[in-house]
Amino acid sequence: MPRIYHVNWFRTNEQGKFLWPGFGENIRVVDWMCKRIRGDKDVHELTAIGYLPKKGKIELNSCERCWYSDEITAEILIICVVCCL
Repeated sequence: MPRIYHVNWFRTNEQGKFLWPGFGENIRVVDWMCKRIRGDKDVHELTAIGYLPKKGKIELNSCERCWYSDEITAEILIICVVCCL
């Protein structure tokens, strides 16, 4: 089965500012994807739509432009579900 990931790099907050700090920081998410593909068990949690990163498993500590609080990190990982009837 193929490993498929979806990332919305252009997600914005209520003020219209991007949640993710920028293109140069994308490797942090790619690193998490690689760990997940390798089979690291402690980097993800199972949800109704598949596996999502566990809290703290995307490395943000050394990111100079990552100004994330726990609330912003939670907002980044929120899954938006749109249903069209």
